[in-house]
Amino acid sequence: MASRCRLRRPLVGAVSAAASVACAVLLAESIAGGSFSASFVAPLRSSRPARGAKSGAAARRSEWRRVTAAAGGLADLKAKLESSGVTKVVTSPSWWLVSAAVLVSGLLGGDVIAAVMVAACAVLGGLFGARTPLGRALTGPVCAMSFGVCAAAALGPVPGAVLRRLQFIAVTLATPLLLLSCNLKELRGAPARRLLGAFSLGALCTICAALISALLLRSRLIATLGGWATASQAIAALTSKNIGSGINFVAVAQALHMKPLIVAASLAVDSAVGVVYFPLAASLTPKNTEATEVVTETTRFPNSWSLTDCASTFLVALAIAFLSHQFSPAGYACITSSILAVLLATLPQAEERWPAGEMLGWPLMYIYFAAAGFTVGAVPGETLLRFSPLIDFGILLYVFHLVLLLAAGRLFQLQQAELLVASSANIGGPATASSLATSKSWERLKRPALIVGTFGNAIASTFGLLFFQVLKRWP
Repeated sequence: MASRCRLRRPLVGAVSAAASVACAVLLAESIAGGSFSASFVAPLRSSRPARGAKSGAAARRSEWRRVTAAAGGLADLKAKLESSGVTKVVTSPSWWLVSAAVLVSGLLGGDVIAAVMVAACAVLGGLFGARTPLGRALTGPVCAMSFGVCAAAALGPVPGAVLRRLQFIAVTLATPLLLLSCNLKELRGAPARRLLGAFSLGALCTICAALISALLLRSRLIATLGGWATASQAIAALTSKNIGSGINFVAVAQALHMKPLIVAASLAVDSAVGVVYFPLAASLTPKNTEATEVVTETTRFPNSWSLTDCASTFLVALAIAFLSHQFSPAGYACITSSILAVLLATLPQAEERWPAGEMLGWPLMYIYFAAAGFTVGAVPGETLLRFSPLIDFGILLYVFHLVLLLAAGRLFQLQQAELLVASSANIGGPATASSLATSKSWERLKRPALIVGTFGNAIASTFGLLFFQVLKRWP
C-alpha cells in the first residue's frame, strides 16, 4: 500500500500541476474576454509573410499596429486581473510567506509536492470558509482540516517529516504574528467590559464543564489513552482551545509533549463537535432589531498594508520566535512567544508599528489545520474509533459549557446575544465571534468580540497548563 501511494503521488502531483496551469490559463482567458490568447497569438501571426504584403514604410506601419494591438491586449488583461482580485492575491505578502514556508518544509521533508498538496487544502479551506454559508458556519480552519482529511483519504498519506515541519513553521511564526495585535488596553470601553465579563464567565464554564466531563468519563479515558497523565494532557489542551482558539491548543500540546496521534484525534473530535455547535449558537442568538444602533467604532484592520508594514511586523515576530526558542525550556517556546508578543502589543502605538500581524498569521494557521487534517486522514477509521471516549468528552464539554453559561448569564443579567457572542469567542476565537455579531446585526459587539477573543488567545495557554497541573494530581 505504501509503495503504491509513493508511485501515485508523483503522478498526482504532475497532473495537479498541469491542471493548475490549465485552469490558470482558462481563468485568465475568461477574465480577459479572449484577449489573453489573442495577445500572444497576434505576434506569431504577424511574423508570417502574407501574400501581397506591402514593403517599406507601409509594411512597417502595419507591423507597428499589430504590435500595439498585442500590447493593448496585455494591458487589458492586466487591468481585468487587477479588478478581479487575482493580482491582489498573488502579490500579497501573506501569499509569499506561505509559499516560502511550504517550499522550505517540502525541501527539508523531502517531498515538495506533498507540501504543496497541504497548502492547496489550506487555500481551499480558506476560500470555502469565507465564501459559502456552510463554510462560514464551520469556520475556515475546520474547512481546511476537512479538506486535508479528504485529500489524505483519496490521495494517500503525506510523509510525516513534511507535516511536522509545516506545523512547526506555521505555529512558530503564527503565534507572535497573531498576538502582536492583542492590545489589552482596548478592554476599557463599556461594550468591551460587558463582553469581557461574559467571556470570563464562559471561560469559567468551560473549565467547570471539562471537570464534570472528565469526572464522568475518567475510567474510559484512562483505558483508551493509556493512563490518566495522557488523558489529562488531552483534556487540558481541549480546555485551553475552548477558552482561546486553536493556537492555544497547539501551544499546550507542544508544552506537554502530546503524542501526534492523540493531538490529531483531539483536533478531529473538537472540529466535528464544532460543526454542530456553531450553527446552534447562531440559531440561539437573537437578531438585533434596533434600527437606530450606530457603529461608533472604526474598523480594526485596514484594507491594505504597505510592504514596509508587513516587513516590520514579520521581522519583529521572527525575532520573538528566535528568542523564545533560544531561551525557553523545552516545549515552552510558544508560551514564551505569546507572553513577549502580548507585552509588545501593549506598548504605545504598537498597532501602528506592527499592523499586519493577523493578515500574515492567519494563513499560516490554515496550513497548520490542513496538516492536522492530513494526519487524521492517514489514520484508519478503526483506529479513530478507539478514541470514542474523546468524542463523548467533546460532546459533554460543549453541552455543559452552553448550559452553564446561559444559566449563569441570567444570574448576572447579561443579554443572550452577549453570552453567545462570548461563547463563540471561547469556542471559535475572535473571527468567529465577530462574524456572529455581524450576522445578527449586533454592530456594537463586533469590535469588542475581536478584542475579547484575542485576549482569550493571550491567556488560554497559561490556563491550560495550570489546569493540567490540577488534573494530574487527581487521585
